[in-house]
Amino acid sequence: SAKTRELKIPQALKDIIRDFSSKYVLAIVSSTTSYIIKDILVREGVGIYFKDILGTDVNTSKVVKNKMLLEKYKVKPEESIFITDTVGDILEARKCEIKSIAVSWGFHEEKTLLKASPARIVHTPSELLEAIKGM
Repeated sequence: SAKTRELKIPQALKDIIRDFSSKYVLAIVSSTTSYIIKDILVREGVGIYFKDILGTDVNTSKVVKNKMLLEKYKVKPEESIFITDTVGDILEARKCEIKSIAVSWGFHEEKTLLKASPARIVHTPSELLEAIKGM
């Protein structure tokens, strides 16, 4: 769609993705179809940094998809962070005992995100970087 064609990943986020991919397993859990996400990531030059993309075509439940990733990579929930822009994601991550960092520049605004009590709310990519390092 026109909306996905317009989606651009800021350079600061691309840098974080690249840097963290050498130390951590990066995966995307989404309610969008996997191939749409892959197309955007490849177009934006960061597709190579993600080990898995689990869209709605894999399973509709993000709880199921998060548990699939934990098992596949033998990672404990407390060793994981879910970065999101929605209340629903925060709640689904919590069901898996995964802490969330909410970003204020996405789908839900900050006051809405606060209602779900994420571990942190960040407003810029540099704040995101510090929050990840702090957890």
